[in-house]
Amino acid sequence: MSKHYAISIDNIEGRSKDQKTLDTVCKIIENAGNKVSKLGIGPGVMQRWVGSNECDVMVMIGGGRDIGMNADFCQGISRGYYKAKRGFIAHTSWIGNKYNTCESLKNYKYKTLEGDANASVSKQWGAKWPNQQTYAEFMAQPKVKALIGWCCANSPEQLAKCILKDGGSDVDDNESETSASTIKDAIKEVLAFWDGEVECKAINEKVFINKIPDPTENSKLELTEGVNIIQDSISITDINPDTVNFLTVHWEGGEDIVLRDENLIERFGEKPKELDAVKYVVAEENTENSSETTGDATNTEDTTSDTEEVDDASQSSTSTSQITAVPVETLEEAQHFANIEWMKIKRNNGHSVECKIIPGEEWQSGNWVKIQIPRFEEDQYMYISKASHSESDSGWECSIHLVDYPPGFGKPKEKSEEEEGEEEVEETEEEDTNASS
Repeated sequence: MSKHYAISIDNIEGRSKDQKTLDTVCKIIENAGNKVSKLGIGPGVMQRWVGSNECDVMVMIGGGRDIGMNADFCQGISRGYYKAKRGFIAHTSWIGNKYNTCESLKNYKYKTLEGDANASVSKQWGAKWPNQQTYAEFMAQPKVKALIGWCCANSPEQLAKCILKDGGSDVDDNESETSASTIKDAIKEVLAFWDGEVECKAINEKVFINKIPDPTENSKLELTEGVNIIQDSISITDINPDTVNFLTVHWEGGEDIVLRDENLIERFGEKPKELDAVKYVVAEENTENSSETTGDATNTEDTTSDTEEVDDASQSSTSTSQITAVPVETLEEAQHFANIEWMKIKRNNGHSVECKIIPGEEWQSGNWVKIQIPRFEEDQYMYISKASHSESDSGWECSIHLVDYPPGFGKPKEKSEEEEGEEEVEETEEEDTNASS
């Protein structure tokens, strides 16, 4: 059944990329036989339009998690001041924002919503905090689910298919796995073995994979309070008190390597963690295959000799490569492991800085910045995980989100029990075949 979708997108990756995402989603939904009102880019665009225009589904493509906005959708639709029958929040999980990944949306528990403009509305729709409810749990409530849906996806194509499926269109789940997302998943799977050592950036139409640079040697950008930060635009999320601040790395060749953050230890007490230093290597497994041989049964001695000669000549082997973790062997390798793990801890510490700045082409995600904000005792290098350029009443401005270390790619993929079981069956069948021959 054809539906009328009204679709907008928040400021996420910059106007050109956001417009491309919006165009792709709208085109796919329109090609499926629906009417589409493409509303444009920016917060509040959707709400203003549905306040005076009717549609079947109001869709917001978002780059972050916000129970307050979702509760506002529920409130507006149920009371009729949003003239839509249903709402939908589509999350762009490919942008590298840790708050917008599927894992985060399903597992993060809100600490507080008191700073949210829609906090009171959120309570009316069942928001529970602190640390009582995840985004996914809030959205799974029957009274919420009846009015709005949500999804997280790794490409605009996947987002469009999720929106269509929620709206009642018949979409094959297998079709949601587009070639673009498959390629991205394959890249992430490979890069997982170098997690913490490399970064992956999409710039215009190209993807770049490179070693994470030393910010003290490569960063040329500076962000200084009172110089290029727009006044009263700074928002800082403090480090999670449970962050590891005392890391001990064991290795067989010498004494333990110990890393400590004395500032965090003074603030929160020791939060220790111990690890064994490992490195990833490529191991090859050889599998021997022998062809079936026959001989003349009338001459046992000659047959045995001929068979042995044929066996020697016909033995062939195939090798398969597998990446595996093994203990490090040198102090240099152990130190490298410790440093990477220390940086990965910083990556997941929850600390972030958001602000608006005087715009410029150099302010793009993937760049390191030396920040100096004396009022909040911020004096360090941080990584731009998100940058969006938009037009306001006062002119063009740039909003940036900074974190302590580039985002990761997950853990290296391990063999599932099913895959291991299949390999065991294959080995058993091969042994039986060889034995019978």
